Amino acid sequence: MAKLEKQSFRMGLGGFPCLPNESGGAAVGEVLGIGKSTAFRLLATLEMRNFVVKDDNNKYRLGMKFTYFGTMVLSRMEIIRRVHPFLEKLSLLTNADTHLAIWDENYSVRFIDKVSGNAPVGVDSYVGMLRRSYATASGKVLLASLPKPEAEAYLTSEKLIPQTPVTTTDPQKLMKLLEEIRKSGVCVSKDEDELGFTCIASPITGKDGKAIASVSISGTNAAMSVEGSHYKEMVMDTAKKISAAL
Repeated sequence: MAKLEKQSFRMGLGGFPCLPNESGGAAVGEVLGIGKSTAFRLLATLEMRNFVVKDDNNKYRLGMKFTYFGTMVLSRMEIIRRVHPFLEKLSLLTNADTHLAIWDENYSVRFIDKVSGNAPVGVDSYVGMLRRSYATASGKVLLASLPKPEAEAYLTSEKLIPQTPVTTTDPQKLMKLLEEIRKSGVCVSKDEDELGFTCIASPITGKDGKAIASVSISGTNAAMSVEGSHYKEMVMDTAKKISAAL
């Protein structure tokens, strides 16, 4: 998509909720401050992507895709609200950074909440960060929750780019690791996403038993190795409590 069209597309997404229930192309152009021809090109793009629907009178209204995005945002806000106290408690107990991660596009994971620990050195992460699932503990526990054929198809078709010199990028090794995670319910990842740091993660499940997010703690290798096995139990226990509370 051309640069101007991309800009117009974003303008349309932002301006359409301010329009009346049904609007013509001229009205759209007036509200968005763009020319009529640009407005019609924008509308054609939005209609093609199911953001708007055109009726028999050439009037446009919001499509169901807007509802999808609204629901998605609200659901994210709700899970953050309910999980955050658990992250705070886990961080207090371990002095580690705690994270809440969910699936994003193309099998990536996105951190949607974080509580920083009291350790002198913390992991380089932030709310909104997008990470490759195969290189993170948070992502691996979600990959392990997928049906085996789906996980294998992703790992064998995706270009697995190392995030550090020790990132596991061999599909067969990763499939074996995912099987171990399925059995144990936890993943420990050392140096794979950021050198010098260890991450421990466990899946959060919905009422249907399917993984919908992951909870994790991250800290320096030295700090995490002191009570590594104990921390694993704490992360798994927190994930189970969160799952029961959702």
